[in-house]
Amino acid sequence: MADALATSATPRGGTVRSPDTRVIRPRPLGPARRVAEAWQYRGLAPFFAFDFASKAWANTWLGWWWVPLRPALSIIVRVLVFGTILRAPSGGVPYFIFFALGVAFWELFGVTWYFGTRSIELSKRYLKRIYVPRLVLLTASVSPGLMWCGVHLLIAEIGIFYYLAVDEKLYLNLGVNLLLALVGMTLMVGLALALGLWSSVFGAMGVRDPRWIVRQILHVWFYLTPVIYPLSAVPERFQGVMSANPLTAPMEMIRLGLVGYGDVRMSGVIITLVTILVIGFFGLRFFDSSEARSLDEL
Repeated sequence: MADALATSATPRGGTVRSPDTRVIRPRPLGPARRVAEAWQYRGLAPFFAFDFASKAWANTWLGWWWVPLRPALSIIVRVLVFGTILRAPSGGVPYFIFFALGVAFWELFGVTWYFGTRSIELSKRYLKRIYVPRLVLLTASVSPGLMWCGVHLLIAEIGIFYYLAVDEKLYLNLGVNLLLALVGMTLMVGLALALGLWSSVFGAMGVRDPRWIVRQILHVWFYLTPVIYPLSAVPERFQGVMSANPLTAPMEMIRLGLVGYGDVRMSGVIITLVTILVIGFFGLRFFDSSEARSLDEL
């Protein structure tokens, strides 16, 4: 799509700005230009962020009540199955808190990637009328992930206060280790956006396959990531393989930072960083060369 720059030609070939004459020139290409362009239009991000987040209660009878109801019902059922019936280990932390915190940050990753995949497709009614840098849409996809993460954290907080009253013990670190959780959270968002650079282009092509594929990958990936169990519960001969999962290190960092229980390995952190950089670098190049053509499918 072309940019319009208002200029007016002078008799000697110079140019002066004028509202009467417009020069249409191609949009400059290059990943760096895409990032700079997204930063220039960053003011649009809050609008699309709310638009994506509001999909959680759009066209429903209960409206925004679904936002707390869905995670609350899901956590209760899964804690009953994994914690009470299957007795999954939790390293001395009440399983309700252990599971709620793990799912909170899994939702941050999974929902961000899913909405990143659909970010262009969900915004087609705007893209057909005005120009919006597609990287702005991708970054706005973090908002529903943050929303669901926040709701799950609120549920976990209720559990923390409950066990504080019952056990007279605060299962939460309030020290400098919280920074470790923040780093883990940042890595999860970075990985989700890096993957979204690839899947958003395919998600804009007017077919449902990309979003279904992402859902299936997330479903399998959930059980391969220490969300419902700690890394220490995995047999030692498989722990190296589990550490190769780029989500293992961030999840363990978050737990170690929040509740003081986690197995963070430097090799796993390096794997996560390299994965984000490689997928993100080549993904940005792919996004730059492909996202404009994908709009033809809208």
